[in-house]
Amino acid sequence: MERLEQQGLDGFSHYLVPLAGLKLKQGFGRLIRSRSDVGAVVLLDRRAVTKRYGVRILQALPRATRVVANWEDIRDACEEFFARHATSLRV
Repeated sequence: MERLEQQGLDGFSHYLVPLAGLKLKQGFGRLIRSRSDVGAVVLLDRRAVTKRYGVRILQALPRATRVVANWEDIRDACEEFFARHATSLRV
């Protein structure tokens, strides 16, 4: 980050934000490893939708349904998601 700042760049936006996006994307990759896998990622950090850098982090993620709402609505959306995929989750 010091090197970036010496180059006149902001370490937060040029290093930390892309790194956070990469780490989150890797988390998705660990959840979904094959075409038959299903899962939900719940990001409980409101900065992803309230801060300008949150857009950059969300853009790094794979295409997926997004629900931005209160906890009850998010929980309901997750329950509906897993209910729709219940047959594929049975072993």
